[in-house]
Amino acid sequence: MPDFSNLPPPAKVLQLHHYAYRARDAEETRHFYEDILGLPLYHLIQSDHVPSTGEYCPYTHFFFRLNDGSFIAFFDLGDDTAALPSPNTPAWVNHIAFRVESITGRQQNTLASAWH
Repeated sequence: MPDFSNLPPPAKVLQLHHYAYRARDAEETRHFYEDILGLPLYHLIQSDHVPSTGEYCPYTHFFFRLNDGSFIAFFDLGDDTAALPSPNTPAWVNHIAFRVESITGRQQNTLASAWH
């Protein structure tokens, strides 16, 4: 194991900024998160190049804001392709869960029908 004793202390993590997923369709994703869940579309980035690598890959990166100031974000790569599950991980393992104050029967029915 490497010796980390000479490294400066890590930065204090304050909160999660965002978690990003691949989306098959930006408008379909926006409709669910904004119109059904009520999360405001807060920020949108469109670019032809990946900032960290310079790679050519047109994308839309869009963020929905949660009440605690964090975000759930998505990438639409414009190819109408959804993210594939990992072959070594059961489908129920990777997910995101939101804490909500309450949910009415009508809201529960709307959410259930949105998944079918």
